Amino acid sequence: MRHPEQAHVDLLERLMPDHRVGKNDKPMSGCGFLLLVLPLAVILGLVHGLGLAAATEAHLKRAAFTAEGLPVEATVLEVSSGRIVVDFETDAGERLITRADGHHRPTPDRTVEVLHLPDAPWVAQTVDHEPWPGWPLVLTAPLLLLGVFALHHRNGLRAGWFVRRFRVHVQGPPHPPRPLAPLLTIAAVLTAIAMVPVAVVAFTDRTAVITAQTSFLLVPVPALSACALIAAVRAGLRYAEDRPVRRFPRPFRLLPPGTARGLFAALMVALAASLFLLGGSATAPDALREPVAGTAEVADVRAAEGGTFVKLRYEVDGIVHEQEVRVGEAALERLLTRDTVPVEWEADDPARVRLRGGTE
Repeated sequence: MRHPEQAHVDLLERLMPDHRVGKNDKPMSGCGFLLLVLPLAVILGLVHGLGLAAATEAHLKRAAFTAEGLPVEATVLEVSSGRIVVDFETDAGERLITRADGHHRPTPDRTVEVLHLPDAPWVAQTVDHEPWPGWPLVLTAPLLLLGVFALHHRNGLRAGWFVRRFRVHVQGPPHPPRPLAPLLTIAAVLTAIAMVPVAVVAFTDRTAVITAQTSFLLVPVPALSACALIAAVRAGLRYAEDRPVRRFPRPFRLLPPGTARGLFAALMVALAASLFLLGGSATAPDALREPVAGTAEVADVRAAEGGTFVKLRYEVDGIVHEQEVRVGEAALERLLTRDTVPVEWEADDPARVRLRGGTE
């Protein structure tokens, strides 16, 4: 085997201060690993699983309505939490009352054109609706940042592999080496389990997946995949520490100092801005361009982590609307003593409603 080149030596000098092993340093025990790393991986994996399920369902709906959607004129009966309740008759003569995704613009005859699936006519949406949630896309940014950190940070996995291989080259491998089979078996089993719901969704009829909401079987897939990846990484690092060096790892470019902190700060700002933009319309509607004054009945009051929400029921052009708005403590005290409250809504989109006089 050839001797290390100058590029190897230079990179090793930069990495050693962060990977120096002292006499009293001990690797994380199995219990510490189970209590710290795995719970974090499972929690983050489940959050990404929800995003994966929502994005998959939206993709299947988009594909199904594009390829198979049958247009029909429907009568709008009411609007509840952004979804409209419509009444229509299929080509087969079946009359249905169902909820449809999409927004409704008021018309004098209270009609809207919807698409429904031929094998599941109760699954419907307005013709201009685009079933694509925005929030799962936000979850891809942490994965990209994690990949950059693992490959190019001085404390990342690639740096850990590099230092371990040169430490073995200098000190020699321990005897006997620790077994890799248990970790690799765990990784293979978890990967196989994660592939089961993926196969179910992939090989099940598209309409059946939509109607049964089978896509939510994908929720545990990222968590299982993350645990499998962790087991495989631990096996790889164990190999780097215990096996003889036959080929030096290639040098790589490190991130400049402070880059990781800057990327993390930018990520947090981007996440906060994205969540504000995605959820802002549901909690604090923008200024109405053409407000229409009216009254609404207080149907329900609930407290949540984001504040207190009031469900308003009001009628616009013969169509009953139900929408939630967030209110402050002062407004809540007024609402609890009245059966009806003054509200105003957008003329072209009555689903955008707010209390007259503010919500604070």
